[in-house]
Amino acid sequence: MALAMIAASLFTFNFDKESVSYMKKKMKLMISSLLFCLLLIGCGKFFRYILIDDINSYTRVTFHEMYEQDNIDVLFVGSSHCYRSFIPEIFDKELRLNTFNGGTSSQMLDGSRMVIKEAARYYDVQHIYLELYYNQAFSASSYQDRTDMTQTYIISDYLKPSWDKVQYLLNASSKEHYPNSFVIARRNWSNFFDADYVKDLIILKGTDAYKNYEYTYITGDAE
Repeated sequence: MALAMIAASLFTFNFDKESVSYMKKKMKLMISSLLFCLLLIGCGKFFRYILIDDINSYTRVTFHEMYEQDNIDVLFVGSSHCYRSFIPEIFDKELRLNTFNGGTSSQMLDGSRMVIKEAARYYDVQHIYLELYYNQAFSASSYQDRTDMTQTYIISDYLKPSWDKVQYLLNASSKEHYPNSFVIARRNWSNFFDADYVKDLIILKGTDAYKNYEYTYITGDAE
């Protein structure tokens, strides 16, 4: 009986020791994975900051303002016809509701759907007005045929991380565009060794106007 108890005690001790060792290995793996993910995210943000020129990006301001709303009762989505036509301040006053304009240049239906889903994640949207324009009717039969991703990126670049955003990017184009879709800095990687470009961009992003999401209307090709 005594021998049996001793054997049982030794077995329990060895079992507990193995369990602790296994748990330590699992914990180390989890911590290492977390640190790797944080490092990856940090590097992505750093390279985006020094390589991507979004100084004059109005969609950066648009989506920042979208996340800052108390609520969105009425949402407008569509192309430039939308964001250049519907003025929320006027509709707010006339409707006595909080309206928001989520229009972007050459916004396609999948982009409108993404903006709607994102707004609905955070707000109790009651009415949605979708602006349609001729180019949507004659666009490529499949989003996989896209070659110009600007209309997609000016939306996705400024949305918060979510599975909907991942799905949007996966479905917006063929696989050859995925690296640029998910690694934003890769689109402008050629400027990494251009010291003047990086220096000037850092200076501009350090201004109060950029930090405070102020936007100055400019003419030309800026999105």
